[in-house]
Amino acid sequence: MERRNHMKFLHLSDTHYLDNYQGEFEVFGIDYEPHEKLFHALETFDFNSVDFVVNTGDLIHDGGVEDYQALDRILRSYMPKDMPLYYVLGNHDNKAAFYQALYGKEADEGLNYVVDFQGYRLIILDTAEQSRHHGIISKELEAWLADQLAKPSEKGTLLFHHHPLLIGWEPGVIETEISDSYLDLLEESDVRGIFTGHLHENRHAMVRNIPQHTAASLAFGLEQVGDVAFFTDQLGYSVVEVNDETIDVFTKTTNPITTRYIQQVL
Repeated sequence: MERRNHMKFLHLSDTHYLDNYQGEFEVFGIDYEPHEKLFHALETFDFNSVDFVVNTGDLIHDGGVEDYQALDRILRSYMPKDMPLYYVLGNHDNKAAFYQALYGKEADEGLNYVVDFQGYRLIILDTAEQSRHHGIISKELEAWLADQLAKPSEKGTLLFHHHPLLIGWEPGVIETEISDSYLDLLEESDVRGIFTGHLHENRHAMVRNIPQHTAASLAFGLEQVGDVAFFTDQLGYSVVEVNDETIDVFTKTTNPITTRYIQQVL
């Protein structure tokens, strides 16, 4: 593969896929099948415009092996055959079912790995612990990440994990338990961007001097007003372009569907 100075990827998150929802989300007031919204987004996206796809967690909604296999099969059916697909685990994911479905092995450890892509280092972290809604960067995970970051990569590092850092649905509510030493580690490293999910809405924040982008969900939206959470039908994904100088995030709202009017050639 030819090495370039930039890369572009599709950032999906919180797909909450199930083969059969059986009214799973009726309690939220949702009157549609979430996978139909996922199919629409995949059918209308130009996968030839990106280099890889990443899904930052809550891949399925408390489902099992068959649901992971179905989601993986569906995503890959829309992608070019040799395009990389990277998974992150979230709080609604079952680690044992994930490993059985996609790797055919008995395991339930955190999903943490490193990818060298066109000179950029991609690090996937597992901030989810079974039966826990909030995320955590444990001391063990912090030490593992420190080892990975000890030597700078050629073009910098991008971090991917499910829970965002330092923000939540409302001011003062933090979704990920971290230490001050972890923030120091990030600030002193070559990490150029952090990409997360969990909040079901597009959010942008700075973690020390590092931009963090949280992608919307393709299953259902969430909006926090005071101490009340509203479930919505506002869905979306992000397309991220990275080069030597910038990280450019395009957020796409897929539902409600945008009406296109006059076409202008640029």
